[in-house]
Amino acid sequence: MVGWRTSSVRREKDLVKPSHRSLDGYKHIVNVEYCSPVSSEGPHFPSKAARAKEAAQRTPNTENTEEYHQTMEEEMTHGLQKVGWKVDVNFHSSFWPYLAHNNIHVKNKWLHNAGAGVIAHVPDSIKQQESRPCLPANL
Repeated sequence: MVGWRTSSVRREKDLVKPSHRSLDGYKHIVNVEYCSPVSSEGPHFPSKAARAKEAAQRTPNTENTEEYHQTMEEEMTHGLQKVGWKVDVNFHSSFWPYLAHNNIHVKNKWLHNAGAGVIAHVPDSIKQQESRPCLPANL
C-alpha cells in the first residue's frame, strides 16, 4: 500500500491535499511539474548521514535509529527534488486505490488497468519535452 505522504517527492511540511481531478486525457494524473533538472557530480553520502548510520549500527536504540531514518529521508527527498519532471498520481477512484504501484506497472492488464493513463502520459511527455528548443547549458 502506498500513501500520499510516502509516495511524494516532497517534505511532509510541503505536502498539499491530493487532487481528485485528473488532467485532460490522462486519468489519475493530477499534477505535472516541469523544471530544469539539477546536474549532479555523482552520488555522494554526506558525513552527517554516515555518522548517523554508524551510530545506529554501533548503538542500536530508538533515538539513533530515528535520527538515521530522518537523515536518510531528508537526503532522499533532497536528491529526488533535483529531478526535472514530477508527476502526481491519485488512484482514489480506481478499483484498487491503495495498490498504486501495481496500477502504475499495469502488472495485470485486466486487474490493474487504472495505470494505463499514467503509462500513456510518459511517451507523450517525452515527445513534448523533446520538441522544446534546448537552451545552452551555460545560461
